[in-house]
Amino acid sequence: MAADASAPTRDEHILPGQVSELGRQHHAHGSFHHQINHLHREKQQRAQPFPNHPRVPGKSGRQNSLPTRHKTKLTEKENQYPSCTPRRVTSLRPPSKTWGQEILGLEQSFSPPKKTGAEADAGCRAAACEPGLAACRPGLAAGTELPCHRARQPLPPPERAHARKKEEGQSVRQLGPPAGLFALLSVRQIYLEAVKNSSYYIVQMYKSKKQKQAYSKTEVTVSCLYMVKRILVAFVLLVLIAMDYNSFKAEIPPDVDHPSKLRFYHCVYTLMEILAKNLESLGIFEEHILMRLITDGLPACRDSKLFIKDLHFDEVPVRIYLPRVPSASKRRGVIFFHGGCGMFGSIRSHERICRCIARKSDSVVVSVGYHLSPEHKYPSQNLDCLAATVHFMKTAENYGVDPGRIIVCGDSAGGTFTASVCQELVNRRDIPKICAQVLIYPLLQALNFNLPSHQKNAFVAFLSRERTVRFILKYLKKDCSMKEAILAGSHVPESMNLKYRKWINPDLIPEIFKLGYKPPLPTSFLPQVHEEAKELFNTRFSPLLAEDAVVCCLPDTCIITCEHDVLRDDGLLYKKRLEDNNVKVTWYHMKEGFHCALAFFGYGIFSFPSSSKMVNYTVNFIKGY
Repeated sequence: MAADASAPTRDEHILPGQVSELGRQHHAHGSFHHQINHLHREKQQRAQPFPNHPRVPGKSGRQNSLPTRHKTKLTEKENQYPSCTPRRVTSLRPPSKTWGQEILGLEQSFSPPKKTGAEADAGCRAAACEPGLAACRPGLAAGTELPCHRARQPLPPPERAHARKKEEGQSVRQLGPPAGLFALLSVRQIYLEAVKNSSYYIVQMYKSKKQKQAYSKTEVTVSCLYMVKRILVAFVLLVLIAMDYNSFKAEIPPDVDHPSKLRFYHCVYTLMEILAKNLESLGIFEEHILMRLITDGLPACRDSKLFIKDLHFDEVPVRIYLPRVPSASKRRGVIFFHGGCGMFGSIRSHERICRCIARKSDSVVVSVGYHLSPEHKYPSQNLDCLAATVHFMKTAENYGVDPGRIIVCGDSAGGTFTASVCQELVNRRDIPKICAQVLIYPLLQALNFNLPSHQKNAFVAFLSRERTVRFILKYLKKDCSMKEAILAGSHVPESMNLKYRKWINPDLIPEIFKLGYKPPLPTSFLPQVHEEAKELFNTRFSPLLAEDAVVCCLPDTCIITCEHDVLRDDGLLYKKRLEDNNVKVTWYHMKEGFHCALAFFGYGIFSFPSSSKMVNYTVNFIKGY
């Protein structure tokens, strides 16, 4: 349908009184919206996007304003009255999606009466002298030029009520801009603003909907991934348990410390061990790497009572624990060797033990971080411990320590290194003698693995009889296939058995510890195994094989043994050996203790009573020197 002749041209602007008439004409002919759409398409082809688009209502407290390019223009007729000063308003309500409808409706209801040219001229001239004329229209907003003859119009009913309430001091709602203001805009501009805002709202709603869909999809995906991960972990654990189910069948004695807790720890440890074995067989990393992460434990909190510093003694890393409280005299010194079969453990794993000893005994404690196997082959561990001990004894005065009051201490393999260092320093004359030694469930011989404690605790938690020999072979970097032969005793020739029978014999163990013991059947000697495992007969590895001339010169000794420990009889035989050579021995036996119990010291409810007892026994012994 063709446009009506009375329709405005593309660049013509609408006067206030023409809006309602234009709406009636085009609505009657059915071409009003068609004409607007046509103008909108032309505008899109020739105009650039709005430089300052009105902000979305509700997004900010600032009020929106129309772009400067949309300032209204005065018609030719209005420019005939230069004395009429345009009025400016200071605010504008955010545009609405129904601008066109509001404007048409308001203009139709409240459009001013048509006047002749003379009447309009007279009215404009009279308005030029009236101050505050714009105040009669409180709803007008800033930035819009308005002819003065529009300001003299009577207020519409809604705005009259608004002004009346405001004068009476009542709370009123902010009214929108008057319809006459938008009458100065072209129909094309009004429609473009409405479309622009409507499009913006639609885009924002669409984006919000898409974001919600994306978030929901992401949540579902993450939940599915977590579920798949749990299923895979459970499946891997079940496979590992099925592959080595017998390893979980540990004997938990009823009289041991917290049997349920011990069983749980043993299952976790065994599971990690099986996982480490399989990862090593796949070539991912070696078994001892994962086991070190487990045995290192958690880092300890800061201790305000101790001065802690990391140093090196002859290229051996050490950590010194020095009490901050001043001492009137030189303190005693304690050298501590951590356990871990020479492959596991570290300074951090025994941090809490060394701190407790330093605080309670008021001693300077030196924790030695010897290099571990298999990266450093045996006997590097013994040599590191020996070098650190000698260095500290020579420089003890630099740390406020009396060189004549130095005690060496260690647990498990650390007890082995303690006994070995003390034996090697017996004949040294360039350094002071060691004051005492503390051996906590030490490994002292590798000839006989069929003593009463080996039989009784063959399948005990953490350190079983089979696991002991396997760790020994891995520590020495030997073939683990020799394990069964060594367990049976086929690595020891008969001549050597006869030589050491006087020191390593079940008959030397008190009867109370031999309940249910059965002597093993004799086995044949295997020379190839003996040749491969010669290190087992060295006194550095088996201090119990030292000669009497060395044993009799050893310092006072404290030995702590545990009833449920496969190495219990090693401590009992060494105790007997020292007493036979007139060495003072202090012996503590933990009836409810087990091997590795000391590693749980300092973890609160996760620890064991026997752990604290061992540390207290050690501290009480150290205080006596």
